[in-house]
Amino acid sequence: MTFGDKIRELRKRKRLSQRDLAERVGIDFTYLSKIENNKVPPPSDTVIRKLSRELESDSEELLMLAAKVSQQDLRKAVAQDPRVGILFRKLQSRELTDEQLRQMLEIIEVGGKGNATDTY
Repeated sequence: MTFGDKIRELRKRKRLSQRDLAERVGIDFTYLSKIENNKVPPPSDTVIRKLSRELESDSEELLMLAAKVSQQDLRKAVAQDPRVGILFRKLQSRELTDEQLRQMLEIIEVGGKGNATDTY
């Protein structure tokens, strides 16, 4: 499912017109139409978070579908632990296999259910 498909699905589930949702988010309805029809790349993370709020959906899921990483969140994570930057660079260069990536995501999911430091 694409980012645009997900936005359309969520909007229809909330029984909102494109005009209504666009107005609530502060974008032009023609732009929203282009997003839903995958005619333009996904919007900024700020707009995605507004869409998420209005559609009562998981902002992280929408950001993932949009292939967005908030620069502010990334900087904060790297400042807290420089290894995050190393991990990010490895992910960008595709030095990790699909299996390694799957395992890492699994570890993160398990760690997220409690205290992440408990996993290490």
